[in-house]
Amino acid sequence: GDRNSLHAGCPVGANLTKWSANKWVRIKPHNAKGEWIENHPALKRHGYTGTGAPPPDPNACPVVFHNEAAVPVDLMWLHPVTGLPTKLASISAGGRSSQNSFR
Repeated sequence: GDRNSLHAGCPVGANLTKWSANKWVRIKPHNAKGEWIENHPALKRHGYTGTGAPPPDPNACPVVFHNEAAVPVDLMWLHPVTGLPTKLASISAGGRSSQNSFR
């Protein structure tokens, strides 16, 4: 795998909130199109079982959240303008939730 993509996550303590965010850095011009690479090792590593074509929405990015806590957690989204939180999903202890992120 790509060692540059590894990261560590710390467990959330009882009655505490864990915040996380992504910062994407683009090294190509915004008008440059991405290239689909058949049989790329990351496809198998992440369990991709699609048809070999990219997702229909070029602005979509599928994300899977894993809850490794022993208690259920809520997946929240903060509106970028109002800052108001919206609950996207509840994830059971040891459960997963698939979501789409869009640019």
